[in-house]
Amino acid sequence: MFTPILESPRFKPFLIGIAGGTGSGKSFFTEQLVSSFGRQDVAVLDCDSYYRDNSRLPLEARDAINFDHPDSIDHDLLYSHVNRLLNGHSIGKPVYDFAQHARSSAFNLVASARIIVVEGIFALWEERLRSLTNFKIFVDAAADLRFIRRAQRDILRRGRTMDSIVRQYLDSVRPMHQAHIEPTKRFADLVLDNSGQLDLLPLLGKVHSRVAQHFSFCGHSASSTEAGGSTQLVAVH
Repeated sequence: MFTPILESPRFKPFLIGIAGGTGSGKSFFTEQLVSSFGRQDVAVLDCDSYYRDNSRLPLEARDAINFDHPDSIDHDLLYSHVNRLLNGHSIGKPVYDFAQHARSSAFNLVASARIIVVEGIFALWEERLRSLTNFKIFVDAAADLRFIRRAQRDILRRGRTMDSIVRQYLDSVRPMHQAHIEPTKRFADLVLDNSGQLDLLPLLGKVHSRVAQHFSFCGHSASSTEAGGSTQLVAVH
């Protein structure tokens, strides 16, 4: 694995978008990526935190919402928060209550960092956000594996029943994936097949290489006397 040494305090953040179908392994790859750089150098915005606030609706109406359709996401707020992070400001990331299908009154403070990651099924969906993204990744996996992973997550973390998971998968998850998520693969700079065992080292190395190029172009290479900083990639065994 790799970790960067970014010595200059002045930089233009590098934005990474990590998309893919539900249960494809986006969160796992994001976690590995964050660990490889060092948590102090990465700010992560997960799309799941940006579902629209449906607290005004009765619970029965919330249960009927198609959360796998792009309209379920507050794209304006996500785009605004990404812009603030890119400009060096902190943001209050929403906290979403998946059991109640509503946004909590709490929030998580996220500070800007050298690397910003937007992770989620809609990370590459909106053109405005894609236009800001320096490196786009699509994590792919076989449909049956994705369903199993989603079911395990929703039962353990979101208090869902298997009947509700199967019904939602057939009614909305599968058709929405085919209509809105799978087509975003064409925007990706890197497509990962996570149907088996990912060979993480070369994949992370590709991302690190792009980040190093970015900071070099921004004037933070060792040859830049004004920036006075450099980006190095060091293997961690």
